[in-house]
Amino acid sequence: MIASPRSRSVFLAQNGTLLFLLVLLFLFARGPDLLYGALSLGLLAAYHALVNYYFTPRQIQQARLMTVHLGTYLLLCTLVIRATTGADEESLYWIVYLLPITTAAANLNLLRTLAVCSLSSLLYGALFPQSLYLNPQSRPEELPELLILVTTFFIIGVLVQSFSESQRRSLDQQEKLNRRLISNRKTLQDSLRKLRNAEENLRRKDRLSALGRLSAGMAHEIRNPLGIISSSVQLLAKKLEPRSDDIEQLVSVVQEEVQRLNGLINDFIKFGRPAAPDRHDADVRQLVERTVQECQPLAQQREVQLTSDYPVGSLEAWVDGGLLRQALLNLVINALEATPPQGKVQVRLRAAGQGVRFEIHNTGSIIPEEMQSRIFDPFVTTKDRGSGLGLANAHQIVIGHGGEMRVRSTPEDGTMFSIWIPLREETDESHPCG
Repeated sequence: MIASPRSRSVFLAQNGTLLFLLVLLFLFARGPDLLYGALSLGLLAAYHALVNYYFTPRQIQQARLMTVHLGTYLLLCTLVIRATTGADEESLYWIVYLLPITTAAANLNLLRTLAVCSLSSLLYGALFPQSLYLNPQSRPEELPELLILVTTFFIIGVLVQSFSESQRRSLDQQEKLNRRLISNRKTLQDSLRKLRNAEENLRRKDRLSALGRLSAGMAHEIRNPLGIISSSVQLLAKKLEPRSDDIEQLVSVVQEEVQRLNGLINDFIKFGRPAAPDRHDADVRQLVERTVQECQPLAQQREVQLTSDYPVGSLEAWVDGGLLRQALLNLVINALEATPPQGKVQVRLRAAGQGVRFEIHNTGSIIPEEMQSRIFDPFVTTKDRGSGLGLANAHQIVIGHGGEMRVRSTPEDGTMFSIWIPLREETDESHPCG
């Protein structure tokens, strides 16, 4: 249906002009029954106006109704000719056959246009008064006139079809050019995105390298005093025996905090000096299954439902199984700790392009949008007692495998960490990491 005011104005102008011309033709009509002529002409005009108002030729073609449309046109035109043809006088409304002819020429190929021209000629010739070409006196005058009309049908059909075909070729070339421009634009955008990602990764690596060296150095310097503190507390506790409850509690607190600091130091060292992946063919499906089994006790303790979803059969990739399991354990434990009781955590594994994709999805916990872009930076954490190195270490492990790690967190869907690891080696393809 025509919607815009400009299109509606054009439609009214076009069809108003056509109706005016048809009425003008009818004013000079002659025939045995003017009422039937008026009704058939009005029916033809109404069909033409309604079809043009509600449908476009492209819509009619897409619905595969062009043959029905042209057949209806020919039927209505034939009714007009039949109603305005006298016993000894041909109809003056032969021009109405130009409606189906020009419609076919504007939308169909040359062969089908010639078929519509031929059918129009046969219908008009069949309704031509026989007395005019059987009578020897009128035959020399009427037959050439009939042939001229038939020839006019074909000339107009061929000319309109030729012009329309030229326009269709121009439009096809324009559409191909537009598609090529869109494709080139998409390629350029992908290249710019990859360049930005490469620059960002390079800057991140430079920052992490400097920070890692500093962290490793500080960790080693702190570890020695911690060992002295731990051993000194143990010796002091032995000298104070028998110990009171207060002394026992203080010693326990000191030892617990020393162990916690020692764990943080280990994280610093791992971050500062990440191990190079020792790759070999490993069944990542078994890796996911083992990780989920090891985390089930923690899930039961926190009353969180931990499930897994992976394809049937083995799925091998060229990875360091130990490092990759360490990254997965870190993510699954983080998800379990961030999920409230009665929540859900699911670990999914899928083949993705030239690699494998791991997804750790948990409900109920949201990472603020302003933190999502730097969640893999060291010392960035949403936990009260977190070091901010767990995700950074996992991210370094994934990058060391030539993969990519992403996070998506929304109030509706919860939080999902995605890891993409290439099967063999990093390719130039876009990482399908969700």
